[in-house]
Amino acid sequence: MATSLLGCQLRNILFQQTRCGFVVNQCRQVNTGDWMKSNGAIREGGGAFSKREEALEEMYFRKKEKELLQSLKSHHQEEISAQEKEIKRLQEKIEWHKEKLEDLKDHKSSDG
Repeated sequence: MATSLLGCQLRNILFQQTRCGFVVNQCRQVNTGDWMKSNGAIREGGGAFSKREEALEEMYFRKKEKELLQSLKSHHQEEISAQEKEIKRLQEKIEWHKEKLEDLKDHKSSDG
C-alpha cells in the first residue's frame, strides 16, 4: 500500500504518542512496514486475525490523521484571524497618526 510522506510521518507520530504518551522524536522517519512487522505474535502468525488487526490499525490511524489535520486546520484559521485583527489594529493606529500629522500641519499653517 502506497502512503504519502505526510501520512507516514503522522502515523509515526501517532504511534509514538500511543506507546509513550508523548512524542519522543517527531523527525524520525520509520518505514511503516518495519515497525508493523514486529508488532506482536498475532500479526506474525498471519491469517484472519492478522488481517483484522491490520484493518483496525489502519482505521485507527486514519481517524487520528483526520483529527490531527482538522486540529492543524483549526490552528491555522485561528492564526489567520489573530493576524487579521492585528493588521486592523495597526491600520487604525496609522490612521490616528496621519490625523495627528494633519492637525499639526493645519496648526502650523494657521500660525504662519
